Parts: sequence; structure tokens; C-alpha cells
Amino acid sequence: MEQRKRAFGQEESYEELSEKYTSMHLFATRYVKYHRMIQPHMAAAGISAAESHVLILITDHPGLTVSEMAKMMGCTAGAVSQILGKLEKTKLARREKQEGNAKEVHLYATPAGERAAQEHKAYSTGHTAQLLAAVDDCTEEEKEAFFKVLDRLGDFYGRLLELPREGEPS
Repeated sequence: MEQRKRAFGQEESYEELSEKYTSMHLFATRYVKYHRMIQPHMAAAGISAAESHVLILITDHPGLTVSEMAKMMGCTAGAVSQILGKLEKTKLARREKQEGNAKEVHLYATPAGERAAQEHKAYSTGHTAQLLAAVDDCTEEEKEAFFKVLDRLGDFYGRLLELPREGEPS
């Protein structure tokens, strides 16, 4: 069976690596499932988790363009436009064309969108406090290491997502 090198020269078996992968996969699956759940504050505003995050970006960066937001979110401008369409229908966001340049569109929250974003920020602050409390028995060094690993994994998967895929147009 093929062995992989550990950082300190030790080797890990397929079984050991599989256990680690399963642990990461289970965490990621549960996180995404929870993250996609409609929370009461989102249901009251009639928006999804993705829409609430776009709304927060708009309130945090008024005047942002669709392409700037797509870059920040790591998705396509088309995906952002689709979400914006829903936010506009619910009267939470609006687009404004740049005077003299009809192609440049800036994004703004409506007063109702500002309120919905504030509710989501309050929820998010509470949820983050719960998340940190769940690892309260870890040392500060362990927590910092965990977030450093998350950043590195995020960068790793970001690079993988940028690679061309077989059968996809480039």
C-alpha cells in the first residue's frame, strides 16, 4: 500500500490518511449543511443564506460593482447577478448605473436591506461566539493554529478551483 510522508519524516498509511480525510469531510459537510439552513431572521426577510451574505457585502461596501463582489465571493458575476435579482425583488437591494457609463453598475442596500443585514450580523456574532465556546477547552495557540490551517486549506482549494477542468470550456 502506498505511503505518504509526514512533516517529520514519519509515514502515514492509507487508513490513517482516510481517517483524517473523513474527519475533514464530515466537518465540511455539516458546516455547509448548517450554513445553508434558513435561520429565523432570514426567513423573516424572505432570503437565503447566500442572499444574506451578499446583502452584508453590499452594506459593508456600498457602491460595490457586481464584478468586485464576484471576486470577493469567489464566484461568477452571473451568480452574483442572480442573487441580486432576488434581493431586488424583495426590495432589499438596488442597482444604480454609473452616470456616463451605463455598463458600470453599483450596488446599494435599501433601508429594509440595511435592517436585514444588521439582523444577520447580530445572528452571525452570536453564532461565532457559540462556535468559539465550542472550542473553549483548546488553548489560544491551538485555536490560532486551527484558523491558520483553515486559511491554508481555503487557499489550497481556491487554487484548485481556478484550475481548468477536463470537459469544461476554458
